[in-house]
Amino acid sequence: MVFSVELKIYAGFITVFSFISFFAMIRDKKAAQSDRRRTPEYLLHCYEALGGYPGSLLAQCIYRHKIRKCSYQMIFWIIVIMHIVLIIIGCYFPISIKLRSNLNQVEPTTPNSTNIFQ
Repeated sequence: MVFSVELKIYAGFITVFSFISFFAMIRDKKAAQSDRRRTPEYLLHCYEALGGYPGSLLAQCIYRHKIRKCSYQMIFWIIVIMHIVLIIIGCYFPISIKLRSNLNQVEPTTPNSTNIFQ
């Protein structure tokens, strides 16, 4: 299976932000246990929206953090569904950067030019 450049970039975002999200969830869990300043939920959701949803899900399962808070879970699963839709769109409608750059380089034909394919 050939992956477009966009899907490779997307996979990179998922990898990087999964690590960030995973460690942010661990930090928030430890802060909750020791009554320190917590990581705001909007920041955790931002990491998930940027591609960190797998890391966040892994941290939720391992550390059992944020699994009972319905408002958090609802937003989390909306973000996951959004990413699944983006992956499906990326797989079925790939638009490669190389293809777009080639389309920009096509020179328009003039009426006086000879074209053997007309």
